[in-house]
Amino acid sequence: MVRSDHASARRAALVGLLACLWVALAWGWVLRTGLWGWDVYPLIAAGRVDGLGGVAATFGDELMGGRYPLGRYWRPLVHLSFGLDHALFGLDPLGYHLTDLALLAANVLAVATLARRWISERAALVGAVVFGGNLVHADVLAVPARRADSLALLFTLLALTSVFARRRFLAALAVAAALASKESGAIAVLVASGAAFALAQGERRERWRQALRAAWPAWCAFALTLGVRTWALGGLGGSREAQVSAAWSDALASLARYFPAAFAPTQARLLGGGAFSCAVALAAVALYVVLARRDARRTLVPLLLWFVALASLTAISRAERGWYELPFVALNGLFAAALFERAFARVGIQRALALPMLAWALASLFPWRAASPELIAAGESARVYLGQVESAVRNASAGSAVRAPGLPQELRDPRPWLDGRERTFAVLAPYSVAAFVELAFPGRAVRVVPPAPPSLPDSSQIVLVLER
Repeated sequence: MVRSDHASARRAALVGLLACLWVALAWGWVLRTGLWGWDVYPLIAAGRVDGLGGVAATFGDELMGGRYPLGRYWRPLVHLSFGLDHALFGLDPLGYHLTDLALLAANVLAVATLARRWISERAALVGAVVFGGNLVHADVLAVPARRADSLALLFTLLALTSVFARRRFLAALAVAAALASKESGAIAVLVASGAAFALAQGERRERWRQALRAAWPAWCAFALTLGVRTWALGGLGGSREAQVSAAWSDALASLARYFPAAFAPTQARLLGGGAFSCAVALAAVALYVVLARRDARRTLVPLLLWFVALASLTAISRAERGWYELPFVALNGLFAAALFERAFARVGIQRALALPMLAWALASLFPWRAASPELIAAGESARVYLGQVESAVRNASAGSAVRAPGLPQELRDPRPWLDGRERTFAVLAPYSVAAFVELAFPGRAVRVVPPAPPSLPDSSQIVLVLER
């Protein structure tokens, strides 16, 4: 038994090493891109810390120090990660992309570990490859500001893994960390509770008792973290466009749009129309129910709960973006692993049902059109523009006003979002330019204003006017 455990641990370590090498090969192109996106520089500026006191103060600070114009959020772990990157790499894009690449590798390993505990050892590699090869990672890796989604997903996966390992206090810590990474991390407590109920055995009352015993530390950690968040923001915060009523009015439409990303083989946008993608996803779920029979509850209950919670939260936020697919793609990988295991476990000719799942995983080994020229162009556009800004400020004297060219705000990508809407890349905004100037010239007072007649600067100040 001990020898078998050691062999299993060695195989898991080998799979982990191969997965990390594959992530580096498949997505290493992102290391050649620059820093872009409206929120990157404000996050770097707000994430800087000075000693342990600064780390503690992060948990009482609003996202971006209140710079974000479209809502109020609390993401202290995102701030801390950017603070560490800035301390190690300054404004060098390579360091920030290395961190995001490491986060992707950690998420791939988390999917593999969860699949190994939840489903089987041989299915773990299928789940990791299906998740790690999805095109959504191009959207997340190229823009460090989207790191919040990676962090929230990582801690949600760790919470689930801890539940299956019967480590309820580790699950509670992961639940708190997920919420401290992004608002969507709030669902980690629901997913962990669903997994605890699915694992429980016996009569219904006994299952509820076991689930409550396993889940109460996670709910306590969630309540405590939510309390800190409410204190830091002076309320619940969130997007200015968010509507709780949308959980009922728009939830069904959101479920339909994200269902293919959660359960259809490969990327939803590559399967054609939404109706076809949903049909493929429904067929895959129906096949799993037929194969698993009574045991389907153990896997599908947590996955479906996770999916419904994610889609409902998206409906409430009234914002859908391509990188919001990331947690749904983790569902996709775990479901692919479960379906592969159930099909492969059949005997005789029925084992051939595992072949489509194997093809699904093999196709994921080579991400299609991963190195998007539009992503690279967006980074280059931001780099050139901020170089012009830096030159203008460096050559300006105190008490003067200087002008910078018009902002490169958006680039178009021919690939649409899930619902067919036009896909664009937001490059820079006035508040992100202001944060860059603050970082590049810490000893100078620079006021960035939009394209309008500026007020006169005082004798110690430079006014930078952004033209149209």
